[in-house]
Order: sequence, then C-alpha cells, then structure tokens
Amino acid sequence: MGAARTRPSYTKVVLAFPSTSAMLDTEIMSGFAVVGFMGHPLDGIREKITRAEAHLAAVSAEIECHRSKCAILARKQPNRDSIYDLYASFPDPDLRLSCVVSDCLNNLRTALDYIVYELASQNGEPAIYNMFPIANTSDAYQRQVDGRDRLHDVPDTARAIIESLQPFSSGDVKRKHPLYILNRLFNTDKQQTLPLIVACRPRPTLFVNGPNVRTSVAGIRISQTLYDGTRVAEQRITEVDADSLTVKIEHGLYVAFKDVPWSDSAVEDLLLVIIEFIKDRVVPRFEPFFDNERPKHLVSSVGRCP
Repeated sequence: MGAARTRPSYTKVVLAFPSTSAMLDTEIMSGFAVVGFMGHPLDGIREKITRAEAHLAAVSAEIECHRSKCAILARKQPNRDSIYDLYASFPDPDLRLSCVVSDCLNNLRTALDYIVYELASQNGEPAIYNMFPIANTSDAYQRQVDGRDRLHDVPDTARAIIESLQPFSSGDVKRKHPLYILNRLFNTDKQQTLPLIVACRPRPTLFVNGPNVRTSVAGIRISQTLYDGTRVAEQRITEVDADSLTVKIEHGLYVAFKDVPWSDSAVEDLLLVIIEFIKDRVVPRFEPFFDNERPKHLVSSVGRCP
C-alpha cells in the first residue's frame, strides 16, 4: 500500500467588524497572511456609544426589577378610623447596578478621547497625554490645553469645536451640561463606587394588592420627595380597612445619584441625555475631518498549525 495521504495544516480565521457589518471567514493555508480592512476612523467611537446604549438598557431593566422591592408601609393610628402613618421602605439598589452605570460612563468618556486620538493621528503618532478636555471654566480649559497639551497635534479648527462644546460655554446652565454631568460622575467613579439612592416623587400613583383585586389608593396626599425611612403622618386611606398595609408605587419611584446636583433626576434619564449629546451633537461635528479617509489595510501573519 502507498504512503498515507496527509492533509495540509490550516487555520480558520474569522475577522469581524461589527461597526461596518463586514465579515471575512476563510481558510488560510499555513504560512499565508491575513489581509483585512480597518473601517472609518469614527467607527470605534460609534461602537463605544452603541455599547453605552446597551449598558443603559441593562440599567433600565435592573431599575425596573428593583422597583418591585420598594413600597410604602402604612400603619393605622390607634382608635382613629382610616388614619394611617406612612413609612417609606426603599432598599438600596444592588451594587451590580452601580457597576453597569460605571461601564456606561466609561464607554462614553472613552468615545470622546477616541475623537482626539483620531484627530491627532492625522499628524503622526498621538501623544500619550492626548485626551478630550472637559472644563467648567475658561481658565481650567486653558490649563488643560496649554499646560497639559491635551490637544497635541489636533487641528485648530477641531480645537475650536472642542472649546465650543465645553460646559463653561453654556453660561449659567453649565451644571446641567451633559459633559459636566459625565465628567463629574466619571471622576467620582474613579475613586469610589457610584452611590445610588431610591426616591419617590411627590404625588405618586399608589395601590394596594388585595386577595383578589388591586385597589387604587387615592386619599394619600404626599407633597414631598420620599427617601428610605421618610415618615408621612396622618394620611387617610378609606379603600382598605386593616391595621397595617403595604402600599405599592405604580408611578413616581426612581433611582438617582446620591450627593450630586441632579439627585432629583433618574439615573437612566441622565445617562440618556449624555448619550444623545455625544451621539447627535459631538460626533457629527468631527465627521468632516475624516471625509477623505479610506479604509486601511490590516496585515497580520498566521503561524503554522501543529
């Protein structure tokens, strides 16, 4: 019998580019090279924003799940018909939620730094200290740009755009500026886990789950924001007769960042504001700088399979 035939060794290579929906799936004989293409310079930035949107969806789902754990405890006052004292019972969100929020913020902050990197790349290798500066005052911005050279090799026209996007350029509302919020939360997250708190807005929609039916509770008048442990005295509840009740909240409950100027805003609302600002108002401003960019060849060698 003749010598047994042997199959040549090969490597199966899959190159995926999610942002461009391009995929190369091929068998490369040993010793060959893989030739692919890098996409548009802004593709990595858009992908970071897409990941932030996915994290936001996870945040919203986690918060919706946590709402079911929150309630208002009603205790009937002795010898007084239908008069109850209310106590908010809002457990703190799971630590996992803070971590997902952190992932969302990191993707958004990184997307901004990618913009500066791509702009500087047009003039050579970007400096390690390049980044997208965010400042609350003009003096602080100049320290970032002149003192720390954050925009090294970035074109002057792009520098002007970056400056126009700064929180200090928005006047008296700078503390509500999306980049101010991002910068404040991102810097906090670098030092500690982002503290979150559950709150309930004034005039919430309330109900009680009975044995066979859900009963709306209309007699409660809550004119203040409730936090865990808040007591609201002498509220009339006529819909249900019991010494104690667990009153559920249908509308009005939200999770907020703790110890920040926007503690009256829901976490997911703030994240959405930041995402939309970067996606719709920042990235498009820099697209003209890359209009003439062509895909770059990416070459990597493939070793022999055993």
